[in-house]
Amino acid sequence: GLLKGSGPYRLASFNPSDPLVGQWAPPQDIVLVRNENYWGVRPAIDTMRYKTISGYAQILTSIQNGVGDLARGTPEQFQAVSRDERFLDTFRPMQWPNMRSGFSFLAWNCGDRDGKPTPFADKRVRRAMTHLLDRPRIIRDFYYGMGEIATSPFPFGSKQINPEIEPWAYDVEEAKRLLDEAGWIDRDGDGWRENERGDRFTFQYTHSQGSTTSARIGDYLRRQCAAVGIECELVSIEWAIFSTVLDNRDFDVITMQWSQSHPESDPYQLWHSASIRNQGDNFSQWASDEADRLIELGRRTIDEDERMKVWHQLHEVLHDEQPYTFMVNPPWIRFARNTIGNLNEYNIGLNKFETFMTVEPN
Repeated sequence: GLLKGSGPYRLASFNPSDPLVGQWAPPQDIVLVRNENYWGVRPAIDTMRYKTISGYAQILTSIQNGVGDLARGTPEQFQAVSRDERFLDTFRPMQWPNMRSGFSFLAWNCGDRDGKPTPFADKRVRRAMTHLLDRPRIIRDFYYGMGEIATSPFPFGSKQINPEIEPWAYDVEEAKRLLDEAGWIDRDGDGWRENERGDRFTFQYTHSQGSTTSARIGDYLRRQCAAVGIECELVSIEWAIFSTVLDNRDFDVITMQWSQSHPESDPYQLWHSASIRNQGDNFSQWASDEADRLIELGRRTIDEDERMKVWHQLHEVLHDEQPYTFMVNPPWIRFARNTIGNLNEYNIGLNKFETFMTVEPN
C-alpha cells in the first residue's frame, strides 16, 4: 500500500502511479535519502541503504568484503571477531541488552495438528519440557555467556515484568513426575513413554536453516528428551516458508525470537485467544479465559501503576501455563565500521539518525 510519513528520510525512488517500477518490492535493497523538508533536525548522513542477506555467515563475510557498514551478528561470531585484530582495525563489535533485544523461545503447539491435539495441549507436559532444559547451561555454552534467562514476553527492563517471578529450575526428576501425572509413562518397558492409547510420545522440533544456535539447542533438547523416554525429531526449514508453517499451525514446537519496539508491549497480538483465528500471531493456539480477561482489562486501564499490576498477573498466568518456554533475553549484537561516528548504545537500541560518517584513512 501507499505509505506516507514525515520522518527524517524518504524512499529514494517512489512513484505511486507506476506499480511496476515506481515502488519498492523485495528482494530489492531499500534506499532512503534525507528528507530535506523534515520538520526536525535533519540527519548528517544523506543516504542509507538496507540490504537483506540470508545467513549470519554470509552477512559477516559481506561486511568484511566491504559491502556494508553496520550488521547483525551472533554470539559465536562476536567471540571470534573480538579476538581478531584485523577485524578490530576496521570494525567495532557491540553487544548490550536493551528493550529491543527481545527474547528467544520455544513455542509449544497447545492446540491441534493434523486434526488431533498435540501432547503439549496439557500444561503439565509443557512445564515438564521447561524443566528438562538447563537454561543457565544454554546461555553459557550456546550464547557464550551473553544473555539472561527469560521468564516473560515483556521487553527487557520493562515495568511489565513481575519481579517476584523466578525462572522454572532445571529439574529432570520434576519433569518425569509431571509426565507421569499427565499419563505419559513407559507402558511396555521399551524405554519410551506412551499414552493410554499406546501412542509413543514423539514430536518435531522445527527451526530455521542458517541458525547454528537453534540447531544446537534442538540437538540438546533431543538428547534431554531421549533420556526421559521421549522421541524428538529435528526439522530444519527455510526461512521463506516459516510464515506458512506458522499460519497453518503445522508444527509441534517451533523456535523463534520476538523483539519489541516500545517499553510497554501490548500482549493482545500474541496471547489473546482471538489472535488464534485468521492466522493470527497466537500460533501456539494457547487459549486462557483468565489471560483474555487480564489483557482486556490492562488495555483499558489508564493509570500506569494499576495497569502494571494487571500485567504482573498476566505474567503469573503465562509463567504457570508455559505456552512458550521463555529461553533467553540475549543482547543486541552489532558490528559497526569504525568510520561511523556518534553511534551510541541506548536502552532503545541504536539511533542511526544522529550518526555521521568519517573519511576512512588511506
